[in-house]
Amino acid sequence: MSRKIVIITIIAVLLLSAHSAFAGNPSLPGCYVDAPTDVDEGATFTVTVTCKTLVAAYGFEYGTTLTGDGVADDSSYTPGTFTTDASGGVLVGSNALNLYAVSRQGLNSATGDFTMGSYSATADIGLTSDGGVSVTLDDFKLSTILGVPILGMVQAEADATIVINNINLALLTGNITLASDGSVGAISDVALNLGGVDYNQSSAAADHYDFTVAAGVQFPSLSVDVAADIDGHLACTKTYSLADGPNAAASAIGTITLKAGDVVSVASDTAINIQDATAVGSQFGSSSPTGEVDINQDGVVDIYDLVHVGRNYGTSQGQCA
Repeated sequence: MSRKIVIITIIAVLLLSAHSAFAGNPSLPGCYVDAPTDVDEGATFTVTVTCKTLVAAYGFEYGTTLTGDGVADDSSYTPGTFTTDASGGVLVGSNALNLYAVSRQGLNSATGDFTMGSYSATADIGLTSDGGVSVTLDDFKLSTILGVPILGMVQAEADATIVINNINLALLTGNITLASDGSVGAISDVALNLGGVDYNQSSAAADHYDFTVAAGVQFPSLSVDVAADIDGHLACTKTYSLADGPNAAASAIGTITLKAGDVVSVASDTAINIQDATAVGSQFGSSSPTGEVDINQDGVVDIYDLVHVGRNYGTSQGQCA
């Protein structure tokens, strides 16, 4: 007999432990916040208000408070299955306080299991240890079709707690500059690939161009592969190391300077050599050149373009400087 009691006690403890890891209990009647138990920093997760075993519910109103290492995205609110109505109409509203109200239209009440609505949130980055987010269900109201409150439909543990796992995650902010190593008045077809994302500019009336890194681009490996190119210049590639958390692009990568003189843009030719000199020579004096031979973009192929080929003669494509 005592052995059975011990076994039953152990099972009960395990069930309580398992239950405490989740918000709400899907097997019990009532409404609660449903959310993942843990996410990685920088990840987007979904918060949903769920109700089980509704009886003749017609309207509801609720709010949620999200605190901790996460940022709510109010614009992503999505009405749940409660809004499905045989009459074809619903009233849905939300405001900046994370408060949402939804009512059915027609004569059909909701009975059974329903989701009230959901929204997305994003976990913070730059953590030095595991963090957390608490989601509290506030001001929950459930109504019959006559506007009478339905009481007792909020579960005892209706709120959610989410662990934010601290991982190695880098974020770049600011500008990366692509520049020519020569005194050129303009550059064309300026191309930067940053971690698989293309940043391109058709031309710039200067010897450099500043690319603004798109906000929110994250690099989980704490490194980023970069490829850069400018018309008439040797392309380059490099893997840059980043720190965990925010990184200023100007210091993490800075200015990438490309060598002028590579005017023959074929995959098999990755050096400044006689082919480039010949290409410039073949259009020498032209004011309407084709290809990349007008290296300094001044509208004519002349000695200034050939000088770029000569001073960088013999150099090959490699790592970005």
